[in-house]
Amino acid sequence: MTPSLALAAIARKLRMDPEIWVQGRMARNRAGMDVGATAIDACAWCAVGLVLREREPRPIELCSYLERAINSEFVGEWNDADGRTVAQVADAFERAAEIAKGEGR
Repeated sequence: MTPSLALAAIARKLRMDPEIWVQGRMARNRAGMDVGATAIDACAWCAVGLVLREREPRPIELCSYLERAINSEFVGEWNDADGRTVAQVADAFERAAEIAKGEGR
């Protein structure tokens, strides 16, 4: 899967099910406990966690497009900012997808 398709797919998932997004932690399970982004029982993720759970393309590449979309190298801090919404996060993933697509990725 290309980076643009992977990033667009994340944006769609966020729009279809806003409950998969969290703040203040990488990921959580259904019991509300913190888990790793790739944990089998993870059911909700922050923006970084959503990127890390993708196996292909490389998460570092996806993160670089997301950083450019939000104009910050600090995706975790951006995700966790007071007042941040799931719609803003989905919008950022869509912008990242467009950046990647514009570069033929």
